[in-house]
Amino acid sequence: MFTFKKIKWKLLNDIHEEWFLVIDDEALLNEYLKFKSKDLVADYMHLVQKAKKGIQFHNTNMQQTAMEITFGCRPQKNLMEDMKLLDDTFLSSYITIFNDRGTIYICKNTCIRPLRDEDIVEVVRVVKSRNVTFPSNTYTVEDISVTQWVRGRHWYARIGGIDVEIEGVRRWHTYRVAYDNAKEYLKQLNKEQE
Repeated sequence: MFTFKKIKWKLLNDIHEEWFLVIDDEALLNEYLKFKSKDLVADYMHLVQKAKKGIQFHNTNMQQTAMEITFGCRPQKNLMEDMKLLDDTFLSSYITIFNDRGTIYICKNTCIRPLRDEDIVEVVRVVKSRNVTFPSNTYTVEDISVTQWVRGRHWYARIGGIDVEIEGVRRWHTYRVAYDNAKEYLKQLNKEQE
């Protein structure tokens, strides 16, 4: 179970309040990194498809690295080596900070906040969840997306940035079944956030 804490914390003379995913256990860190790796692969594949179609998009650090790998600024070996490079580039900082501090505080936008015990003014609320979904999120049917790989036979559903998985199944044979399963998952997801 992932632990989310709404924390009041201080920076210089200001008090801030926000939700953090708090990871203080190596097994949880591994689970989180698996989750982030899936997102990284999905984002990478999405960028590759956009780039091949000539679609322009906002250029984040991850997108810039993915584009450099894919289109020549760095030698592209194969998909697995590209993924390893992206993994090393974007996920190794989590491991380094965890090893240094023993606990990492991850913001909603997935950046790591270097909080120390003396920075924390108050823990306002604690929520536990099986998913990496921040408690402030509530999703609607507009957040459901159903996609299929190019020349793929299966349909995949996501809600926000969350892959829909029901009883170990993450792909379906038709768009309609994937969408209906996403609506059921949406109810469960929002119920966990209450």
